[in-house]
Amino acid sequence: MPNYFLDTSALAKRYHKESGSEYLDRILEQQGSQSLISHLSIVELESVLAIKRRTGEIDQQALEIARRRFRADLARQHLIVAPPVRKPLSQREEATGSVRSS
Repeated sequence: MPNYFLDTSALAKRYHKESGSEYLDRILEQQGSQSLISHLSIVELESVLAIKRRTGEIDQQALEIARRRFRADLARQHLIVAPPVRKPLSQREEATGSVRSS
């Protein structure tokens, strides 16, 4: 079963037709596949849609449709919000090169 992690730019193609939209639709409709997004993608997608509305790329009706389709994809689990990865403090210090003083 294929798994995909979608960033916000890919996710936006699902809700506003542009180059790559058809390919993304095929991925999301693939039987048995899982498409993951981050928690942050929820906020970022709203920002992308708001920019498209402000710049006139989409009208108010298209904005509302995109929002409803996104919520429906989440409800039907076409998109799964990935749980955040949390490393223990000691691993974060190693990754950043921080040293704990004794």
